[in-house]
Amino acid sequence: MRSLSGRLALPLIALLVAGPPAASAQAPAAAVEEAPLGEAAPVMTFAPGGLSLDDAIAATLRLAPDVQQGRAEVQRRMGVAQQWRGLFDTTLFISAQYTHRTQELSESQKDTERRKREDLRAVLNARDEHLSEVQFIRDLIDRIRNAPGGGGPVDELATVSPAAAATIRVLDRLIASAPPGQQQQFITIRENFLLDSLAQFEDEIDSALSDFQRVEQGLINLGEAPIDEVFIDASGTLTVSKLFRSGIAVSPFFDATFNGTNFKGKPRAPEFGGKGIADVLQFRAGLNATLPLLRGRGARSVAAAERAAAAEVAAGQYLLSHQAAASVLRTATAYWNARAAREAAEIAERSVEFQSTLTQLTEQIIKAGDLPQVELARAQAAEARARAQLEEARRRYHEARVALADAMGVAVTTDPNTLPDAADAFPDPPPAASADALIERAVENRADLYAASHSVEASSTLADAARDDLRPRLDLQVGTWFTALGEGSGPEALDRWVGPSAGVGFQFEKPLGNNTAQGMLVQRQAELDQTRIAQRDLDRRIRLGVIETTGTIEQARARVVQAEAAVEHFQTIVEAELARFRAGDVTLLDTVITQQQQVEAQLALVLARQELAQRLAELQYQTGALVALPAPAARE
Repeated sequence: MRSLSGRLALPLIALLVAGPPAASAQAPAAAVEEAPLGEAAPVMTFAPGGLSLDDAIAATLRLAPDVQQGRAEVQRRMGVAQQWRGLFDTTLFISAQYTHRTQELSESQKDTERRKREDLRAVLNARDEHLSEVQFIRDLIDRIRNAPGGGGPVDELATVSPAAAATIRVLDRLIASAPPGQQQQFITIRENFLLDSLAQFEDEIDSALSDFQRVEQGLINLGEAPIDEVFIDASGTLTVSKLFRSGIAVSPFFDATFNGTNFKGKPRAPEFGGKGIADVLQFRAGLNATLPLLRGRGARSVAAAERAAAAEVAAGQYLLSHQAAASVLRTATAYWNARAAREAAEIAERSVEFQSTLTQLTEQIIKAGDLPQVELARAQAAEARARAQLEEARRRYHEARVALADAMGVAVTTDPNTLPDAADAFPDPPPAASADALIERAVENRADLYAASHSVEASSTLADAARDDLRPRLDLQVGTWFTALGEGSGPEALDRWVGPSAGVGFQFEKPLGNNTAQGMLVQRQAELDQTRIAQRDLDRRIRLGVIETTGTIEQARARVVQAEAAVEHFQTIVEAELARFRAGDVTLLDTVITQQQQVEAQLALVLARQELAQRLAELQYQTGALVALPAPAARE
């Protein structure tokens, strides 16, 4: 009896969940649903009858952490692709710089400015020294002007202007020697000449005094000699840069510069002590372009990272589909395990009911005197063993529901209704299919194989770019621009543009040894070889998986048929055995053993159906039919 109970417990503890009939033979293909990433797993309440496999799959695709991780990985790859696409964005650069620089004048500059003021002071000092002489001359002019006609201090006049005094003396002699009729004429000439000379002398004195005043005012305006000078420099640039996938880069630009300088604390005008240098403004507008002639030429090299990233995005989308299929397979496996555990618990409950009935019947027979009292202990032991097996089955049933919740990605509480249960019955065996047709379908539909193909494409793109980068760099640089130059205000400088100006140059670079580029090529080629090896190996394993699964499905189908026949036979045997026990034709031990064999047959049928359902899900996974592809299933 002990060995029999152990044989019953072993299959019981290996089973998992189920529910009312209504299941398709295969899990339908599903598409990955979108759900917010990063949210906590929700707690769901399920109906007492459980949920269908379709509902379990839908929840898995929305909530399973592995699927959400795959979606996050696709987003990451899309971010990488966007990052590399940004290499070809049009970029606006604006820069501005302002410098206000103060520095001390050199000693020679200081000496120059000091000498300039000292020279003016020397002129003013000379003016002060000759003020008395100027006043004497002004008084002399007054005496000469006021002297009686025909006379005057001619000798004193000679001190001011010897030429004028000599002319007066000549005129005086002419007056003295002239006939009386001509004397008046010479007197008039003398008076007019003297008045004109005196007026000229006064004008010269006034002019000299005015010059002295201007020198004095100029010295005041100049102020103290400067010690420091100020330089103001400002610049601004606006550039629009665009790199094309051909490798050509163009940069339209507009820039402005401002330069100004003066002595610190001085007005700009030189008469007020400034440098007298006007501010200079210069504007330029033009276009620069770089044309790669060797390395960096063409989209195969320049846009390689962008194209590889785009291929990796497609690979990530296919990997997401494959990860969803793997999560769905895990859920389907847990679902059928739960169904099996539920049916095993129901079988254990029926076994307890049978053993309880058998115990009651044994008591009745003992009371009638047809069985010894010891047989009651045998019946009670069998009932206790059946109850122990029921508790074990219920424990496994609970574990199976927890495992199903884990596979679906839902959270649970202490409320039993938050644990999912399987409502669908085990699928019926499908008709046999050709392994070759299934292999062809798998190769055509497996998302991970498409992902591997795109990874090979990405690696090949990078390897081709690395091969192109072995070339030396030879860039042709050309530019053209117009210039506006002016002093003072900006509008005046912008009135006239001069150009076009042009420039051309080239840049050549050839690493000696070129280890960096060659090492990168070796890496890229190795990565390409790795992805190709992985792709071929994946193709090989997919074919092996289909062959292995199709073979086991045939075996599982045959096992189900045999197990169903065994259950039918044991049902007839147990009913007959119970009737014979009532009639006293068989012993209690025979009846107990027969019922335990029936339980084993029923559990074996549950295991066979569970294995068949799981193998069918595995076949759908192997052929890529669990989750729909994110793009048309056609090889590129």
